[in-house]
Amino acid sequence: MLTEAIKSMGLKRAVVAENLGIGRAYLSGLESGKKKPSLELAVKIARLTGGAVPVESWVDPEVSAIPQPAATAAQPQEHPHVPDLQNP
Repeated sequence: MLTEAIKSMGLKRAVVAENLGIGRAYLSGLESGKKKPSLELAVKIARLTGGAVPVESWVDPEVSAIPQPAATAAQPQEHPHVPDLQNP
């Protein structure tokens, strides 16, 4: 994904690496999948590529597949060890 984005932007890898503040060898590791960026670097990559390489693309698919909790209204729960102070 990163390699394709770099090619589509028409930039040299040395320029991309410099803009990201990393070395060309590290950039090569990111492109090959041998390296994963820090969160900060992933954000820089997303911004530099105009979103073509989103931050989420670096996350293990199993982690990103965790469902969001359903939005429910908070319901008061009864606690057997806590007296009801509203109804003495």
